[in-house]
Amino acid sequence: MPSRPESRDGTRPQRGKAKKSCADKFGFQETSSFAGANGAPDSTYLQISRDTFQELMPAAAGAPAGVGHIGLKVSDLKATIDELRRQGLTYPMRQSASAPSCLSSVPAAPSVAFELLEFPSNSLVGRAKSAWRPAVR
Repeated sequence: MPSRPESRDGTRPQRGKAKKSCADKFGFQETSSFAGANGAPDSTYLQISRDTFQELMPAAAGAPAGVGHIGLKVSDLKATIDELRRQGLTYPMRQSASAPSCLSSVPAAPSVAFELLEFPSNSLVGRAKSAWRPAVR
């Protein structure tokens, strides 16, 4: 069965203001948030639709404000990376430390990366997709 289109991007705005604005103005729901090594918020996922997520990350030295990455969901990350490697592209693969998700990331431009992601149904994103219901306004 073909997978449904899914997207995710990571931006580095003034995180607190962006999170409040997205929730208050647009009704986006926070699905998960992760703290960095220092205990400060490092990454927050907002769910825009069943298959679209916005990741908010703090801007920092070497990670300026703006788009940090663009994520594309694939149904089988290993097979996708194997095919890209057969075509001469180099994509690393790693397991997420925070969830049973797999991702691959390559630089696309200074401070921006393309990520290929696989979210099993038991991952945080997979569970958020299963529980998602359209907001009624």
